Amino acid sequence: MKSYINFSKSPVQQEGFKPIVKLLGAEDNIEVSRYEVGKNSMFFVNPTLQVGTYEFYYIVSGKVLYNDKVYTANDFYEVYNIDEPFKIKALEDTVILFISSRAGEFSDALEFNENLVEQLEAIQAKDHYTFEHCRRVKRHVHDIGEYLNLSDGDIKNMVLAAYFHDVGKILIPDHILNKAGKLTKEEYDLMKTHVIHSETIIQENLGKEVSDILILHHERLDGSGYPKGVKDIPLQGRILAVVDSFDAMTTDRVYKKGMKKEEAIEELLSLNHQYDQEIVKILEKLVIKKA
Repeated sequence: MKSYINFSKSPVQQEGFKPIVKLLGAEDNIEVSRYEVGKNSMFFVNPTLQVGTYEFYYIVSGKVLYNDKVYTANDFYEVYNIDEPFKIKALEDTVILFISSRAGEFSDALEFNENLVEQLEAIQAKDHYTFEHCRRVKRHVHDIGEYLNLSDGDIKNMVLAAYFHDVGKILIPDHILNKAGKLTKEEYDLMKTHVIHSETIIQENLGKEVSDILILHHERLDGSGYPKGVKDIPLQGRILAVVDSFDAMTTDRVYKKGMKKEEAIEELLSLNHQYDQEIVKILEKLVIKKA
């Protein structure tokens, strides 16, 4: 069965075309809906839930980048039977009309996303620092993945792992999570269980490929990390570990003031037995030398 991604420039010019702002309707074998994507956001087109589903995406307004080529209003792309997700960047606030040959893709995705949004809202209400930390970590791992020319699928899994790596903290008692002073050994041992909680939550919602990355963010190359003390850490896990530590080191907390970025990079470079030094150097290029 053939498969393809076909981006095309439309010859049609339409004046005053109004953005689609809701699910327009669905029948047994067709669905029409819309996406709104904020400027500079990355979004992924994923393999459909049912093989043989044809999808048509029409750019109503805005501008997107795909494979170094820009597509604007009235351009469109078709997707059929892809095996791996592919990534698109919104260069402006963008509205996309989405037509699927099978009803249910939108509602299935909506139900899935609502569950994850509930998790994010819970962690934001419990600990705003953790929510913002995860957003920053997500951005940095994405940039490192792009720098290393990882596949869109690998970047997607790593970005999701970064965004939800601390979601298990919703199960950590507030008095430990927000304690101003140093944790006792018992409190620290309980805090460390957030990694296992995160793995469980995300494996159920996003699958094992994402949770297998997420569970590595506190592991270290010398085996001194947790929860398993592994030494053989895959690339995506090494990236997440470096970025997670860097952001924690450079952020102000109630019990400590964050380091300068240059100081944090220097410390990470000194810990060559724990962190992948090439990843640290790439992070330095992206967040300090590029600034």
